Amino acid sequence: MQLQRYLGPFPRWSLILAFGFAGLIDVFFGSPIAGDQPAGPLGCALAVILLLGLLLHPWGQDRALFVVCAVLTVLIFVPNVVETVLVAPTTLYAVYLAAAYAAHRNRWLVWAIVGTIAAPYFGNTYVQVESPSMVLPVAIPTLFGVGFMWLVGLNKRRQREMLMTLSERAELAALLERTHIARELHDIVGHNLTSVIALADGARFAAQNDPQIAVETLKTISDSSREALQQVRGLVTLLREDARPRLAPSSDGIAALIHDTRAAGFDLKLTGDIPENLPPAQAFVLFRSVQELLTNMLRHADTPTGSLIFESSPTAVKCLAENDCTKPWEKGSGLLGLQERVEAVGGSVRIRSADQRFVVQVVIPR
Repeated sequence: MQLQRYLGPFPRWSLILAFGFAGLIDVFFGSPIAGDQPAGPLGCALAVILLLGLLLHPWGQDRALFVVCAVLTVLIFVPNVVETVLVAPTTLYAVYLAAAYAAHRNRWLVWAIVGTIAAPYFGNTYVQVESPSMVLPVAIPTLFGVGFMWLVGLNKRRQREMLMTLSERAELAALLERTHIARELHDIVGHNLTSVIALADGARFAAQNDPQIAVETLKTISDSSREALQQVRGLVTLLREDARPRLAPSSDGIAALIHDTRAAGFDLKLTGDIPENLPPAQAFVLFRSVQELLTNMLRHADTPTGSLIFESSPTAVKCLAENDCTKPWEKGSGLLGLQERVEAVGGSVRIRSADQRFVVQVVIPR
């Protein structure tokens, strides 16, 4: 891990000082291995290009790596350079960069293996292969060094890919959580505000003829608003505590929704019994589905009348909502959220509009 930390974010200025110091020694004094012979102008120029290629690698990875490998290949044939401390560490570091960052890393591995093995045969190196018996003693340490740096680079690549995967998962989780919060707020605020609007319109007309009805309606508006505020505060509290929202009540909660809808002046006909004893997830989805269906009735029905039909079987629960609607309809965010909720528990939603009637059927498996 320490080696990975050293090779990965290697400071550029430290790299400049290290290779610059080695280059000055080679230019002015020569390498002891090379017989204290200076590198010469060509070697110095190639060393500068090599250094620039390494420094520019973060901005142009494959292109910079190509420059580094090409210069290293040429330096094999330049006298008094390949023997210096410049070439061998750079070669190993280039192998690491190829394994860790290159798009097509296998071709770079082939280049590194061929170059490092061919250098003693054809280059001006201090180790010359003059007989077949020297092949293994020269090739084995070379391949060991290349293989080691290659494995270090692959480990770095896996770490980067793992971090990217974790980052993508975190972004997806945040997106799903935002979608979940948006659905909850839409269901809570949308339903209550729709009821408040309907009640306020009724109170405005009732105030002229029967002030007492207007007062009672205003009290209902106040109660609905307080209930909505309490639900929003509860949702915010649960989110602040990093906990998932509690499941809504099943039959009691649905009965309260029906009561609120009728209190808003909507003539809602209920057929069948409200399903009970559902699993928590299915009960929560059914509650939110009924809430969205009643909200749509209050908001879009041509006349304040509608029907809600419940049918239960050992395998599924069916809820059918129907109301008058002559206007064209679109699947808004509410119906989309409803469909996503139901499909998440293996159910289905069917929406149709015919004969000036708008019908939504929700089927939730037990």
